Amino acid sequence: MVVQEISWKDNLRVAWFGSFLTGASISLVVPFMPIFVEQLGIERDQVAFYAGLAISVSAVSAALVSPIWGILADKYGRKPMMIRAGLAMTITMGGLAFVPNIYWLIFLRLLNGVFTGFVPNATALIASQVPKDKSGYALGTLFLACLLSIRRFIPLPLPAAAREGKRIPAGLARHLAPRPPAFVGAQSRCLASSLS
Repeated sequence: MVVQEISWKDNLRVAWFGSFLTGASISLVVPFMPIFVEQLGIERDQVAFYAGLAISVSAVSAALVSPIWGILADKYGRKPMMIRAGLAMTITMGGLAFVPNIYWLIFLRLLNGVFTGFVPNATALIASQVPKDKSGYALGTLFLACLLSIRRFIPLPLPAAAREGKRIPAGLARHLAPRPPAFVGAQSRCLASSLS
């Protein structure tokens, strides 16, 4: 039986790209959440509450379930957990484009948090494979993917306009519909899963 040597550099490239797409899929959806919530028919005075709930429910559920996924990753391996997280997040992020009401939106965001875990598993995978003298380089490179994805896909002109005291016209904001970003986010998750 021939034992194949693990190519940590190849795995780093795949994990980097997958982590970048994970961050990109999140940062394509979250900035538009208030607009999305409003389009679902929520009253203006309740939009902030429901948008905040839809965003935070994912983080809270991820915090509660992550230790379970960690135990399963130790038992079955990090790559299967990366694939599981990527495929589940593809379904939940893609499903956001089809939600008929706020309850489905919150439910899918909850599921998104429950099945999350691509980036932590990618980090653990690379940390376990890279030689000790290259660990700082490898983990720093992997973290850079997350930073670049967030910085690249959050709409930068909007904060600049807000700093200058300008308001974004409501008509423009409505044209930045949140459903296409949900599709793009889902497609990037699917691509990240297939690369794992």
